[in-house]
Amino acid sequence: MLRTLLAPRWLALHALTVAVVAFTVWAGWWQYGAAQEERQREERQSSAVVPLTDLLAPGAALDERDVDRRVEVAGTWTGAQVTVPGRVLESTMGSHVVAALRLADGSSLAVLRGWVPETQESVDVPAGAVALVGTLRPYETQADSTLAPGTTYDPGELPYAGRDALAETFDLPSGRTYD
Repeated sequence: MLRTLLAPRWLALHALTVAVVAFTVWAGWWQYGAAQEERQREERQSSAVVPLTDLLAPGAALDERDVDRRVEVAGTWTGAQVTVPGRVLESTMGSHVVAALRLADGSSLAVLRGWVPETQESVDVPAGAVALVGTLRPYETQADSTLAPGTTYDPGELPYAGRDALAETFDLPSGRTYD
């Protein structure tokens, strides 16, 4: 019987069984980690709204643990905004609308105001002071651009909502901008 179990085709079957077991253990741990991350994200989203200044200082990097936290902030729109085309919502192509908010202490914050369909012009930035409740999200990177490289953009459009591009577009003060 031992001779049969050590035959080459049985050894191959044993190796395949070990590989399948190892893969299922790895996949189980990966799924467990993904479920834990989702639970933590949902906890952050359902937590109490806190002032932005309690979590973050101007110029400081956004801590990964604060992503998806709900914050409140008050300020005045600067009047400038850009669109980020190539964003899909419920199977409809459109654009994100991003504007800059100036806080009372002179610091600034880029705010994703919403989404508009491709067929609609973006909505004008309202005048006057506003109080907002929103969710903290990190800046986008070039990898987040959904349009093909080399795409030509209209004035007032950006390929992605990145830190440097928004700072330049909105003339945000260096070191006085919230991440």
